Formats: sequence, structure tokens, C-alpha cells
Amino acid sequence: MNAKNILLLLTISLIFLLNFSCSNNKEKDLLVNQGKDLYKQGKYEEALTNFDKALKITPEDIYILYYKGESLKHLGKYQEAINAYDEALRIDGKIKSIWYSKGLACIETANYAGALESFDKVIELDPNAVYILRYKGEILYHQGKYDEAIKCYDKLLSSEPKNTLVLNNKGLALAGLGKQKEAIACYDMVLKIDQKNVEAWNYRGAAFILLANYGEAITCFDRAIKLDPKNVYAWNYRGFALTLGRNYKESIKSFDMVLKLDPNNIEAWNYKGFSLYLLKDYKEAIPCFDKALELDPDYEDARNNRLVALMAISEEKVKSKK
Repeated sequence: MNAKNILLLLTISLIFLLNFSCSNNKEKDLLVNQGKDLYKQGKYEEALTNFDKALKITPEDIYILYYKGESLKHLGKYQEAINAYDEALRIDGKIKSIWYSKGLACIETANYAGALESFDKVIELDPNAVYILRYKGEILYHQGKYDEAIKCYDKLLSSEPKNTLVLNNKGLALAGLGKQKEAIACYDMVLKIDQKNVEAWNYRGAAFILLANYGEAITCFDRAIKLDPKNVYAWNYRGFALTLGRNYKESIKSFDMVLKLDPNNIEAWNYKGFSLYLLKDYKEAIPCFDKALELDPDYEDARNNRLVALMAISEEKVKSKK
């Protein structure tokens, strides 16, 4: 074969390869665009199928790996989503949006160390990404690191002083430290900004319970219920405050409302039983404790309360024989 023929053969081969590459790119682009449209429509399974097909053509496309992760996250497949994000970050570890998404997925899998690492990376890449401090604070709060959580919230509040969600979260962290009055001050700031903030009324009520100010606590829960009549938290803690304030009959009404809204609420069954016990209606209390234990056989409070109620019934029988 002479040089001219070899050159011709190479040219043909090159043209073939270029055409094949162009064809593949067109197919990939079509799959990705269709996948994005399906993703926007909330059709995450179908979108995922498209992204997987596109990745067979270009396995190391960060953009497609990111969308694959997002689709998996929406499907509740958080660990698989994390794997997709990790693959993208292996290729390029400087994309903050992927670190952010990974952090959120890590929270869902209770991988708080991984979440903190991801959020720290976002801040490293973009020191102005103060919104990340909210998530860092929430993780630290759930880890019982209340002081560190408050530092995150304070830093965010310095740039967003009217962020009611963060003010509420700071209040919860202060409450975790036993600083109920300071926590109430945070909730008051929220209510000054938004008087219809149900969470602030509820958290404020819970803080007053811990201060043994049951009347003020009940007032807070009443405000929350007025704003949201089906708020289970408010009804439950209203009942708890009434019990502690020795208004047992009214507390039972609150627990009954909880159970109307949420028939499997273990705490309401237990608290209702306890209020009935305090009214010396031991026989009516027992079925409440039984229901709580049916829902959670390991619920120690209900088991102990049931035992005390049974002992009271036995004592009544002994007294009646004398």
C-alpha cells in the first residue's frame, strides 16, 4: 500500500471517528435535555433512566452525575445520591453546589459528620455562603453541641437579623443549655417580626413549662391552636401544662383532641392515662397505658405508670375489704 492510499485510509478513519463522536454527543445531549425536562416535571425515575444512559456515553460528566444525584435524592435514595455526588467531586472537588447537595443528603442518612464536612467545604469554597450556617447549627444542636450551634446561629443572624427560623433555632439551643429566659427572648423576637409564627408560640410555651409557669405556657399553646387548630404539638403540650397545673379534667380534653388528630400518638395516650390516674380513675387509666405500650412495647414511662395504677387498684380492693 503506497503512502497516498495510507493517507486516504487514515482520513476516512478520522472522518468516521468524528462522525461517531458527534453522533454520540448528540445522543447524550438529547438524553440530558429530556432528563432535565422530566426532572422539572417531578418524574425522577424517568429522569434517572435518561441520566444513566447519558453516563454510559460520557461516564465522567460532572453535570450529569450531579443531576443523577439530585434525582436519587428526590426519590429518597440518599446513599445512592451521595455516591453520585462523590463521583462528581472525585472529578472536580471545587463545585460548592455539589458539596451542598451532598451535605443535605448526609443529613437524611443521619451521617452528621459527613454533612458537617460537606458544609465546611462549601464555606471554604465560598466564605460568603452564610446560609450554610443554619444547617451546621441544626446538626450541632442534634448532637447536643448547643454552644457551637449558637455560634453558627449568631454569625448568620449578624447578616440576617430577622431570620425567624434561625431565631427559633437559637432559642431551642439556649433551652438545651437550660437558659429558658434567654430562649424566650429569642421567641419574643420572632413574634415581634411575625405574630403568627406557630413554632415560636409552641417553643415559648415549652420554655414556660420548664420555668413552672404553667398559666403562661397554656396561653402560648392557646395562641398556637388559634392559629393552627390541628397542631398536635400545641394540643399535647397544652395538656401536659394543664396536668402539671393540676387541672386534670381539662388536660384530658387536650389529649383527646391530640388522639382525634393522631390516634397513634404514644405520648398523648400515656399523659391521658396519667391524668386519669391523678383523678383516681385507675380503671380508665389502664387502657390508656396499654394502648401506649401496644404502640411502643419499650415505652418505660407507660409501663411504670401502668404498674403504679395497678398497685392503686389493689390498694383500693384491700381497703374495701376492711
